[in-house]
Amino acid sequence: TLYPKASDPFFIAFAFVFLTSRLKGIYEHFISGGSIRTWMNEERVWMIKEATCAMYGAVDCVTAKLGLREASFIPTNKAGGEDTTKYYKMGKYDFRTSNMFLVPLVSMVSLNLACLIGGIIRMIIAHKSEESLAHAVLLFYAVLMSFPVIEGMFLRKDDGRVPLSATIISSVIALVFLSSGYFILLH
Repeated sequence: TLYPKASDPFFIAFAFVFLTSRLKGIYEHFISGGSIRTWMNEERVWMIKEATCAMYGAVDCVTAKLGLREASFIPTNKAGGEDTTKYYKMGKYDFRTSNMFLVPLVSMVSLNLACLIGGIIRMIIAHKSEESLAHAVLLFYAVLMSFPVIEGMFLRKDDGRVPLSATIISSVIALVFLSSGYFILLH
């Protein structure tokens, strides 16, 4: 596995780095007048940017360097309307954007959620909690930080929810990734 077993002395190093990096972020927010909620929102925005913008930027850069297409910058509408302000004041994310940006994010969240559920079931059935604890903790953290996306996919019924088309496409992509991993590890 990628991470050491919970009984391995190296597990303490992984846990220490993870916890201290999170606590440092929380501390910085507190001394600057922020709160846990502000910190969580910044962590979520960072995860959203990594899942969408950074990925598309990297793909654009690689394809441009390989000569597969010319690099381009297409401006998008960033102006918020009345509804966007309403969702912001309610503390909700507004997912009314292109599927091009939603699909990678929702795919990652779906994959993390499926892996967390499957991992917990495996830990219970196969009694492998010691070797899978670090994986489960990191997945739980990722799913916890992704809760607004999960809420937008399944719980919200307003206009700011994740569109059903993005949820379906992302679920198919996550299923393909899970199936591919299963068959690769099987053979």
